Amino acid sequence: MEKAKRGPTEWFSVEWMGPMLALKASNGHYVAPKKNGGSCHASSPAVTEESTFVFEIINRPTLILRGEFGFVASSPSGVLECNKCNAEVFTMHVSGGMCKIAGSNGKFWKVGVNGVTVTGAEPDLFTLELVELSKFLIKAPNGKYLLGQQAGSFTATGTKAEAATLWEF
Repeated sequence: MEKAKRGPTEWFSVEWMGPMLALKASNGHYVAPKKNGGSCHASSPAVTEESTFVFEIINRPTLILRGEFGFVASSPSGVLECNKCNAEVFTMHVSGGMCKIAGSNGKFWKVGVNGVTVTGAEPDLFTLELVELSKFLIKAPNGKYLLGQQAGSFTATGTKAEAATLWEF
């Protein structure tokens, strides 16, 4: 049996606003729940409090990341590098749209001057932006995207969606 094709009125775009998101329908309006709470409809011409949703990931406690140059894993010093042959399994918890990520050593991801480390006792909070099938952007607390470079550096210096800031999960 052939899969049904989506028509032009069945597509939505996602507008990311930190831990919140809005869904824009093909008619140019934003999706919002009806007042009776029974369903949603695309009738809001602008983003409002009613047309924003909190991004949550439920039942996804582990995370393996692969970028343009390889897998993300920590070095013995705790610095994260993005050009590894073997993946590290990280734990991830998303609540209220904010993401906490910890390494296999139990320490949290921290954004520093020289890159991201897995050395924190307290977590830095990240936001995730799904942009392609199985790929997303990770926005650091400084408002920049995590960027990988061929030499392995993994820094919070990206300014836009590009190959070096997309992470496959």
